[in-house]
Amino acid sequence: MLRCVASLNGVPSCANKRLLTDTLRHAWNFSGYVVSDDDALEHIVDAHHYLPTYVEAAAAAVHAGCNLELTGDASGWVYSYLPQV
Repeated sequence: MLRCVASLNGVPSCANKRLLTDTLRHAWNFSGYVVSDDDALEHIVDAHHYLPTYVEAAAAAVHAGCNLELTGDASGWVYSYLPQV
């Protein structure tokens, strides 16, 4: 399990496709789950000011390769903005 906690070159780790997909999954052949740090997806909007909405933060994290959201709230609340499929 890898926990995303910070940013790299101005891109929050949980929204960083280069880090999570290109490097971690492809270059290093990591096949496990990537889990955000506690409230890291929330911080994409509130602390990093990288994206303006939680919907965009959730979509960016999924697109980058973040599989699970760790949050203090049992609902996984930023990912709850994504449509259920």
